[in-house]
Amino acid sequence: MTHTLNINLDDILSEKFPNGFHVPADIDLAMLLEFGDDDWSHGLNFDAILEAEDQVALIWSVDDVLARRPDLDEQQAWKVLVAARDDYERNQCHLDFIEATSNGLYPVGECARRQLTRRVETLLKTLETLSEADFSQPDHVAGITSRLEELEKSMVETGGRP
Repeated sequence: MTHTLNINLDDILSEKFPNGFHVPADIDLAMLLEFGDDDWSHGLNFDAILEAEDQVALIWSVDDVLARRPDLDEQQAWKVLVAARDDYERNQCHLDFIEATSNGLYPVGECARRQLTRRVETLLKTLETLSEADFSQPDHVAGITSRLEELEKSMVETGGRP
């Protein structure tokens, strides 16, 4: 999802320069904007701007709250958003979330061992449920065997035993 913010240059320039500004000629901003061919409203792509700075932003809406708590009205949902934002910033839980996400994508130590063990156990259970027809395609079985051999080789290279 791309987030855009529409800005109205007329309002911004009028607020910043209420009496216009001086260049080689005086320009009345209201008249300039009134007679300009542009509507002076431009959308900014937040995601692209942030990506250029290696940053992300999360945006929550009243609709997000109402999707989880349809019993609330919009005003209550707004209060939930404000409280969540304030708690989020005050308690720095976002740092814990970032760490947990990092550990999920790139686990290390005992966490990595548990995660890999669960995946191997799931694969074994899946293997047990396959029918004889699933093993009747030699190329398919050879492909899986080849990938298992690569995995085994990788584990041996890092100190594991076959």
